[in-house]
Amino acid sequence: MHSRLVATVQRAALQPSAWAEVIAEIEAASGDARAFAFRLGAHGQQPVETLIGSFEPEFVALHQEMLHLNPWAPTFASLPNGRALLAREMVDESIVERGEFYQDWVRPQGDVIAGSAMKVAGRGGVQLLLGANIRRDARERSEPRLLAALQALAPHLQHALDVNEAMAERASRLLRAEAQVSGASWLIGLDLQGRVSWMDHDVSPAVLALFSLDWRGVLRFRDRGVTDWLALCLATRRRAPPGGRAPPLRRDLGQGALRFRLRLVPVAPGDLPGIAYHSGTYGDPGLALIVTHLAPRMDLRAVLAQRYGMTAAEAEVSVRLARGERPAEIAEARQVSIHTVRNQLKIAMSKVDVQRAVELVRVVLKLDA
Repeated sequence: MHSRLVATVQRAALQPSAWAEVIAEIEAASGDARAFAFRLGAHGQQPVETLIGSFEPEFVALHQEMLHLNPWAPTFASLPNGRALLAREMVDESIVERGEFYQDWVRPQGDVIAGSAMKVAGRGGVQLLLGANIRRDARERSEPRLLAALQALAPHLQHALDVNEAMAERASRLLRAEAQVSGASWLIGLDLQGRVSWMDHDVSPAVLALFSLDWRGVLRFRDRGVTDWLALCLATRRRAPPGGRAPPLRRDLGQGALRFRLRLVPVAPGDLPGIAYHSGTYGDPGLALIVTHLAPRMDLRAVLAQRYGMTAAEAEVSVRLARGERPAEIAEARQVSIHTVRNQLKIAMSKVDVQRAVELVRVVLKLDA
């Protein structure tokens, strides 16, 4: 009875784009359902991938805004692994009907208070939440069919999720090796619209705190400047950038013990398997965003003093010069004469064993890299 649905899930194991077909098949098998899937990372703070079936886009966006009011959402974490439950088993319908979520989201869609959901746990603590909403007047006909379809899929979903994860983890390791990334690092796959298509399941909470995902799955950094940089990089991949100049594919952010380097590596379709679906549209990864934790930066002045025997004043003017200040600006900031600054820079160059100021700047910048 569910052979076609099972075959679609098995295909999705090796061909992640087929997950969109899985959602469509679940809707067809139930007869009257609007299906959804969320993949949660190991930390579970937010969905890292989203698949939406036949819900209208405005209700998808509204759900994102009202997620904190969704009476079913708090029960997702406690769902038994691999066993489908009816919506009314998860939350009493009288409680649902008294809430704002029912009035603004459930009822306007034809009273989609019925349905079922199931959670499947995969490798590394990754979880897939799969389910559907059904109109109240279609409950008797469609709920049993949906429940049976989800239950029949349970072992196949587990296998497909594990295979997806194994493939993507291998691709992630290869990409990081090719990019010569060392130290603690995590990979996030993005399609060319900036939507997350895959994410390492062990992404650090500190990294997760750097960004958020909107209802379409688009990654947005909390630092507006970094978000603008990412948007320009994505536009460059989609078409020639304005003025013909490509943005750098590397950027640092944060400070102190929470400094990170972002690096974008172009990938071809299929290089990084992903299961991102947004309103039924599958997006192939176009860029791999590699986030690397940087060791706390040492004080450059102390490094110059220790390594080259500079005085505090010589180290100070050397660092200021490397950061783009002119000798006159350095003199004004330090309240000394420009002659004093030039003399200190000359001594600093002799200690570093270079002849020109530009060479001194290169030495300082190399230490600061």
